Amino acid sequence: MAGEICGLCKDKNAKNFLAISDSILKNIFDLWLYVLYPFGKGENMEICFHNATLVNGYSVMPNCGVLIKQYKIIDVFNEARFKQKQFKPDTKFVDLKGAYIAPGLIDTHIHGIGGFGTDDMSAESILKMSEILPQYGVTAFIPTLYSAPKEKLFKGMISVLKAM
Repeated sequence: MAGEICGLCKDKNAKNFLAISDSILKNIFDLWLYVLYPFGKGENMEICFHNATLVNGYSVMPNCGVLIKQYKIIDVFNEARFKQKQFKPDTKFVDLKGAYIAPGLIDTHIHGIGGFGTDDMSAESILKMSEILPQYGVTAFIPTLYSAPKEKLFKGMISVLKAM
């Protein structure tokens, strides 16, 4: 249920996580933004994925394309319109040869999967999680640390940063 706390996180040390300084959390957030936006905010490059089957939540659309600019979908079109469409000269094209384009799931609270997790506080485990999760449609996740004393939480946060 939305708003509930994970049962694994409920213990007396949960308050330790809340005591972490704002500056550390801000640095982690800034790093996540850097990873998510490697080209910078002013990037105008367009990427066109075409010859794909698009799953949009309402229907399955074969022979479609998607045009992306600044990490946002700016156009969806069929292959016939793709052939007529005018693109910017620096547009990058990727022929998906019928592969599916579908929304990715974002798991905002996960301790582990496939025998790998945050319990050992290692970057290697988090990287293994990132290899397994796409099999289930998860394209992004927030590795959730268990409640622990502050020193152990810092170690876990460093492992998350190393894995990024």
